[in-house]
Amino acid sequence: MYILRVIPLKRRIPGGELTYISKNNVSVGSILEVPIKKSIELVIVVKQNSVEKEKEYIKSINFKITTLNNSKPVAILNKKVLSTIIDFCTYSICDLDRVVRALFSKVDFTKNFETKDVLIITTKENKNKPNSVSFHKSLSFFCKNKILIKELVIDNPKSLTLYGQNYLGFDPTLFYILLARNLEMSISFNISEPILIYSEWGFNKNKNTREADQNNVNIYTRDPEDKQDKLSPLSNKIIDLLNKNILEKNRVLIISNSRNYALKTICHDCSTLHNCLKCNKTLVLVKNNRNYAKKYGVAGEYIYVCSNCLLAENSIAKCRNCDSWNLVPLGYGTERLIEQLKNLLSKQDFANVYDMTERIKAKNLKDWVLDGGIIVTKPNFIFEIDKADVVFMPSISPILYNKSFSSLESARNMLEELKSISKEIYLNVMNKNEKDILSEDYKTWHKNETIDRKTFYYPPYGRLLKIELDIYASNSPAMVEAIWIELNKIAIHNTVNKDKNQYGNVIIEASFSNESWSIINNNYDTPEKIRAILYPFLKHLKIEVY
Repeated sequence: MYILRVIPLKRRIPGGELTYISKNNVSVGSILEVPIKKSIELVIVVKQNSVEKEKEYIKSINFKITTLNNSKPVAILNKKVLSTIIDFCTYSICDLDRVVRALFSKVDFTKNFETKDVLIITTKENKNKPNSVSFHKSLSFFCKNKILIKELVIDNPKSLTLYGQNYLGFDPTLFYILLARNLEMSISFNISEPILIYSEWGFNKNKNTREADQNNVNIYTRDPEDKQDKLSPLSNKIIDLLNKNILEKNRVLIISNSRNYALKTICHDCSTLHNCLKCNKTLVLVKNNRNYAKKYGVAGEYIYVCSNCLLAENSIAKCRNCDSWNLVPLGYGTERLIEQLKNLLSKQDFANVYDMTERIKAKNLKDWVLDGGIIVTKPNFIFEIDKADVVFMPSISPILYNKSFSSLESARNMLEELKSISKEIYLNVMNKNEKDILSEDYKTWHKNETIDRKTFYYPPYGRLLKIELDIYASNSPAMVEAIWIELNKIAIHNTVNKDKNQYGNVIIEASFSNESWSIINNNYDTPEKIRAILYPFLKHLKIEVY
């Protein structure tokens, strides 16, 4: 008889683990079907011990442990893969059950997979790329206790990293770097320029699938324009060029950093941001449709929505501070761009405008390649497009100023990728300073960025820990101070900083030596100490490791 500790692959449960008794000796890494409440669900065995050695535990609990009648594995995960997942959780200071659900929730264990020389990992499923698989399905190739691939390729690692940090709570790109190292497998990146954050681990020799033209970027500042003109997503210069390209039936790409109408709204009279009354987070302005109306129950052509507490209000609103009606949207989302294009273009020309904000539609992409037109999309989809005649970007400010140490690197890497797919790029910036930053020669910028990162102990010259406290913790000075004091004891001297974001959440950042927090040396002393420090507060924290 054996005690099994398991983690469900889809269901989130308190504590993360469940306990069962098995008559058979089931190895760690086995995928089993077990009863959870009234359903049969898949779990992975993370610990196993004989009942004899677990007598103390069995006596201490006040519930009956379920005995499994059939504990035959559906699949067995390769041992090195499971140990990699556990190491990664320690390194990234994240919960094992969270990583397990992200890795296995969409894996089909009944399907047999053929051996592949190369497996391309993408953020989302892409049927246009052979040998590609989404991050959530990639572990399918490791679930038969053998490795079915020889080389890993990460398609757009920056996009995968951002997706992981925003929606999963960890960095999937880093997981694959660790996995490739443990399995002695080659790994490469599909991106034009190396990402500094990963250069420490020796994977900065990326696959350069495209050759960049260094002289096709045209940067214009909108400083001279008056305030009314700046409200228009497309400047007069871009509108003139757009009309010319439409007449020539060229393939036009317009890139916006967000999918909504506007990410922020500000009072033109007192400069107060229009925030949610309940949680004080910035309200997002969206164009109302059937889905929004059904979800929020608010009428109107445009509505404000709060992504935090899922409340909404009509866009006909006054400033909370000065009662002014003069609220001005900031930023140029894809909804706002498409609305302007509809007003600018004839009905015939607007029929060739393709909204690919959520996903690339194969039929529309084919029509665009053959007959020209306009694709409106977000930065993460530019890697799906092979060639464009011209690219317009109304603003790059949201990428440049997202309060991340690597924000400038993200903007530069995106520009290098755009250079490789288009004959011409027209980029609007809001001031001369942005133009100077982006016009700098890449080698010069890379050299200066390296010096700055060494100075501030940023990756790859140190580990950067970013902790975001929720509203409850942010409003507790004692909790903030306790975390601050403890991190100062083990962080590099004078590298612990705290600030508040636009939503009022406290952000604490600290740098640590990468000698005691290293994948290369398999040294996880520092993250284990940090987890012990943060354990009482974990439910109030969002943790990111760079």
